[in-house]
Formats: sequence, C-alpha cells, structure tokens
Amino acid sequence: VFLCGSMNLPRHAAGGGTYLPDPWNPYATPNPESLRSFSSFVRSNVQEHSNTSAPLSSGQLFSFGRHQLRHGLSGRTVTDAVRQLVDERRGRRGRWARASVLDRFQWDVFRWYWKRETPAFSTFFSNSTAHYQHVYWRNLEPERFERKPTEDEQRRFGDAILHGYRQMDQLVGEALELIEGTDTVLMFCTGLSQQPYLQAEDRGGKYIHRPHRFDAVISALGIEDVTQVAPVMAEQFHLFFEDPRAAETAADRLRSATVDGEPAFTVRVVDNDVFTGCCIHDPVGPGALLRSDSRVTPFGSLFYRSEAPKSGFHHPDGMWWTRTGRASEIAGPVSLRSIAPTVLRAIGVDVPQSMKAAPVDSMLLAG
Repeated sequence: VFLCGSMNLPRHAAGGGTYLPDPWNPYATPNPESLRSFSSFVRSNVQEHSNTSAPLSSGQLFSFGRHQLRHGLSGRTVTDAVRQLVDERRGRRGRWARASVLDRFQWDVFRWYWKRETPAFSTFFSNSTAHYQHVYWRNLEPERFERKPTEDEQRRFGDAILHGYRQMDQLVGEALELIEGTDTVLMFCTGLSQQPYLQAEDRGGKYIHRPHRFDAVISALGIEDVTQVAPVMAEQFHLFFEDPRAAETAADRLRSATVDGEPAFTVRVVDNDVFTGCCIHDPVGPGALLRSDSRVTPFGSLFYRSEAPKSGFHHPDGMWWTRTGRASEIAGPVSLRSIAPTVLRAIGVDVPQSMKAAPVDSMLLAG
C-alpha cells in the first residue's frame, strides 16, 4: 500500500504500508519515519500558503532538499520550481501557483516509492486545482458574478484555474507513462466537483481572515493549556487541550469574542478538541478591534484577509474514469458509494458486507 496525501484517513489507516498524511489531517503521522521531514514541508506549505509572515526555516528547507535528492527528484520538477521563483520575482506569476509545483514534488516521491515497492494498491491525492476553483472562479467566469474582478486581479489570477487543469493533465500523462507495459489498472476519481459561489455577491463576496500567528491569537484571547494547533482549510483550525474542561474554558472565551459587535469565531467542541475559525467575512476597517472580556486587540495585528473573495464551492457531481485497455462507457451518474467496492473487485479483494452499494463491474472496462 502507498497512500500519498489521502484526505481524512484515520491514524494508522495504511497499516504496515507507506503513508503520507493529508496536510490538513491532524490525527495521522507518516510512515516510514523517513517521510517525516517531507511531510512537515508539505504541511507547512499547504497550511500557510497564503501567509507571507510564516516563512520556512533553513532547517526545514535543508531537510526537504536532502529528502528529495534521495527520493526521486526529477529535472522537470526542479525546472518548474526554479521557473516559479523567477516568475514571482519578475511579477509574471504569483505565489498562488506554488500549489501545483508542490504537487510535482509529491509526485516525484510517489513515483520513487511506486517503482521501488511495486505496491498492489496505491493512491495519489492532489487538491491544488480544487483550491484554485474555490478562490479564482470569479476570474474564470467574471460574467457569472456581480462583484467583477479588477483588471489587476484578472492579470494576476485570470489563468489560475486553467493553469491547474494543465498541471493536472501533465500528472495524469506521467501516470500513464509510469504504468506503461504493466497490468496496472489506473483510476482517476474526484469525489466532488466545483461550481460558482454566488451566495455572498450582495455584499461584495465572502472573504477569509486567517491568523498571522496562532500563538498571538491564543494569547490575545487569554486561552491557556493548548497542546496543539492544527490549521484546516480556509479560516478554520483545531485547538487541542489536555482535557475537556480546558477545552470548554477556551470555547467560552472564543464565543465571547467580538469584532464591531459581531461574533468573531465559530466554535464546536468534541472532548478536548475545539474546532474554530474566524467568522468575520466582510472587509473590516483598519481600526477594528477584537474584544474578549476585558481584552482588546487590534484585529489587523492578529488576522490577515484573503487576497480574493471566495468564488467557488463544492458540487455533488464528480468525475471517474478507469483505464484497463478496453473502452466502454456508462450512461448516467454512478454513486460515490460504488467506487470502493469497484476498486476492491478490480484488485481481487472480497467486498465486505458493510459496503452496501454494488460494484460497477462495467466501469472496469472503461478506457
């Protein structure tokens, strides 16, 4: 088994196999231990991709570089990374395009392990194109939105989603090259697709506010006994505590916090885990204050605003194709629940009774 970046799998899901956790998964660790430095680099880049005040340390960069040189770093990836950094300095392309470069680094590692271990089953997960769709759909189809992008925004982000598609096409092409001459079954699957996010157009779009530094926010609110902070996509993050009592105390402080008289955080508590995030989605003035009990802190000193409003969100329809060498097609939608039993059937594993949906055998013939 090789699972690269599989989202939301529980701890130890890979058993004795090779496992690189999804960057947003706070509950799992990589296996083997040698993947830890690489996992740390990926996690830092993904979780703080928009935060220019959270640079990587020289130690992280050194460990990452050494790991890549030993685990299949390709010339194409080096070229793409160098081109991205040069384009950033020259103003040709923004930091946003680093997400697809990071996919290339992960693909190099996946390919190295796949060739070395020849696993019976493996997955490679990428979320960069979906991220571009969430943030830059407004630039793809400006006519769909009331709040039109400016000329400068179009110059910077107009090709972001198309860039993501092109980069994903390259990875799919390299996957086809990788399995050439083998009896490997290749499946491409998206659990969800995307669509324009139009619900907040009457107020100029939904913006995201994220902490510059989580420890500064925790300190400003007077929250104590935090054992771990785990950021999640958009504005959300987990705060973990030693016990449920400390978690409830922290949750009360978060609930009491306001900005301009409006609640500042969403809060959900499960045992010692407080799942929270800033729920201020409109631009705030430079004098806005975060208030919690008697504590008052300038909001802008704690949070930064996303450079563009949210413009895409999930659509329940996805995409699935399978390559086995013969061509056929199924008309109409296929239940997401049918994918797992179909995969198990394809690799010769009995489908457990807990999976109620029937496998789609004819899907295995699609080219």
